[in-house]
Amino acid sequence: MVGEAADGREAVEAVRGLGPEIVLLDIGLPDVDGFEVARQLAVEPVPPRVVLVSSREATTYGTRIDDSPAAGFIQKDDLSAAAIGAVLRGVP
Repeated sequence: MVGEAADGREAVEAVRGLGPEIVLLDIGLPDVDGFEVARQLAVEPVPPRVVLVSSREATTYGTRIDDSPAAGFIQKDDLSAAAIGAVLRGVP
């Protein structure tokens, strides 16, 4: 299933309704940031694998990416199926 959400609240609801295995999650959401959404999704009964994305560089977020339950991070300029696959396989 493919879904889209305008903000963090909608993202959590969409995941609950659709049950995806993977979620591409923008860090810069209008209501709560993607880090908080990732934390909420991590405690779902069947949590999806979350890949954080942002137009900003990873260094902008300090240790917040590594401290999050997300599988990893991809800068939007580098977003591709291959990059997503690498993150999900744990390739830096």
